[in-house]
Amino acid sequence: MAYQMEDNGQPEDFAPTKTSTINIRPVRPADVAAVSAIYAHYVKHGTATFEEVPPDEQEMAQRIEAIQAQNYLWLVADIAGQIAGYAYLAPHKDRSAYRYTAEVSIYMDPSMTRQGVGTQLLGALLKYAEQSNRFATVMAVVGDSANSGSIALHEKFGFKRRGLSKGLGYKFGQFIDVVYMQLILPDPPLFPPRSEIKCSGSDGTPIAGLETEQRVHGARA
Repeated sequence: MAYQMEDNGQPEDFAPTKTSTINIRPVRPADVAAVSAIYAHYVKHGTATFEEVPPDEQEMAQRIEAIQAQNYLWLVADIAGQIAGYAYLAPHKDRSAYRYTAEVSIYMDPSMTRQGVGTQLLGALLKYAEQSNRFATVMAVVGDSANSGSIALHEKFGFKRRGLSKGLGYKFGQFIDVVYMQLILPDPPLFPPRSEIKCSGSDGTPIAGLETEQRVHGARA
């Protein structure tokens, strides 16, 4: 089931969440400048993204609109009117066979970390992904195997490490790894049961060590 969209480009039954200090809500046009500034920091100073030239606000607005046009979700964390971070769910790849796989991305204002914002953002996105009944699995593609904070955050929600590509990117004069992480969602009603998912070779023989376990859905952190 695909969520229907409101006039503002957001799923009509997505309910924003709010704690005493953090308001998790859909992105608005007025947020584009803050979102662009946060991302620009990681483009210029970090290895979480392999982009090397920060997109301007117009480009960022177009990226947000492209996500929304495909009925996916882009959220921001608002603390007293300041954008502390953002996260979005997007197609993992364009080819049609990937249509039941989503990919999550999350970026935090570097001055507002360690306040539980990342946990709130990722939790809200995963709740949406699960309740939408659109997806069988969610991927996280983590730039830099040394990005222990991002890896730990995803593991907190049940993501498992599924692969490591050594030296896949080159930035700041060094080769950088990419870590692939996967969260298998509970069986959506429209999909056949998946009591066990196995990776196999072209002859159907299971590949040792690549079996994936069914995720047991637990409480959100």
